[in-house]
Amino acid sequence: MIKLYPEKYPGAKAYFSEADPSTQRIYCVGREEVEIKAKLWLLLFDHLIISAGHAVESQYTFDWLVRNSAEIEKLSGENAILLSLRNDCDSMYDFALKHSKDRDEPWRLQISSNMYLERARRLDDLFASAITWSPQAESSWFRDSLVSDLRRPQSQLRKRLVGLSRGDLDIFAAKIEQTEFLTRRKLVSLAQKYCPRRLNVIQRYADIFYHLSGAREKQAYPILYHREAELCRNKISDEISQLHKPTETDLWQEIISSWNLGNSLKASPLTLIREIREDSLGKRVRDTWRSVIQNATMQKPIDDTLCSHLNARKVLIQEFQKELNKQRRRFQDLRFWRSKLEITAWATGGLATILGVAFSAPLVSAVGIATGVLGFLTGSMILDNVEKRIRGLELVLLSARIDSKK
Repeated sequence: MIKLYPEKYPGAKAYFSEADPSTQRIYCVGREEVEIKAKLWLLLFDHLIISAGHAVESQYTFDWLVRNSAEIEKLSGENAILLSLRNDCDSMYDFALKHSKDRDEPWRLQISSNMYLERARRLDDLFASAITWSPQAESSWFRDSLVSDLRRPQSQLRKRLVGLSRGDLDIFAAKIEQTEFLTRRKLVSLAQKYCPRRLNVIQRYADIFYHLSGAREKQAYPILYHREAELCRNKISDEISQLHKPTETDLWQEIISSWNLGNSLKASPLTLIREIREDSLGKRVRDTWRSVIQNATMQKPIDDTLCSHLNARKVLIQEFQKELNKQRRRFQDLRFWRSKLEITAWATGGLATILGVAFSAPLVSAVGIATGVLGFLTGSMILDNVEKRIRGLELVLLSARIDSKK
């Protein structure tokens, strides 16, 4: 398997943490949700990154990849979907052989050793290349971030660990800091020994830091499940009062709702998603999304990692909705000029009239540059084709295209 570092994969990258069996188990993420979200992120990001461990360990993730093997293989060949493989492993099978000794994680779904290795072999057939990273660097960031939040009284994690003595927390943090290569398995083992009363809370926060560190090492945007992101809230109060407060914004649901895609992605085959990625409209959508991400992340760094991530999510949604509303207004304006042009051309059929409209209508001016004014006399099909080439409409046009394929 060809392994390249993140710098060799230019463009916006998404780290698909919902492919993680731990996320799926804790938050009851089902097969259908995993598939729909994977399609959405494939439309928006240049690269969708799935952890090698998640691909082989999660029943839902593995089934989706194998069930769509023909399209997955093509998307992999185009670097649209990338497995993330440690730099000390040569293949998925090699990863499975080396990782088998750690197969007592609490989120493991009772996979036999033979099935584990067979899954890895199947994935090697689908993926010829992978994005690689240093497990030592990722583990260090994972460990240091956890220790920092455990020792900071006002961190979200500390506010959730009510009832634990300062002494127990100090010992727990020290044991983590002394662990040279921290994994989620080792962290859970330490929590069971030193903080068993808050094991579930610690495991959920461990997942957050694990996902953020994984995305960081791949230079990718972390796609956290919205209930996981809720744990990044700055203000934590008792659980009863939290039930009456609005939950944090769901990045996926906000994008789906504001984009009016509804159930369209559910009905869209992966073949259509790949076709859209390859055409000019799909490329422009990814360019627009890349700009949205850049605008959303242009803010001062915040010391609190979790708060910083949550703020970035909120800004990202705001930037997306702002861009979408701008494109909708432009689309409506262009539709007005298009209808005016079609009526005039139908009524007169004269070139002089068309030329006259061209001087006052922005749509006609833009189109005239690309196809020539005479092209309008051939009917609305040319208008449709030209409309698709105009910049600043890609989000609206893509929504309409997917919706029409339901």
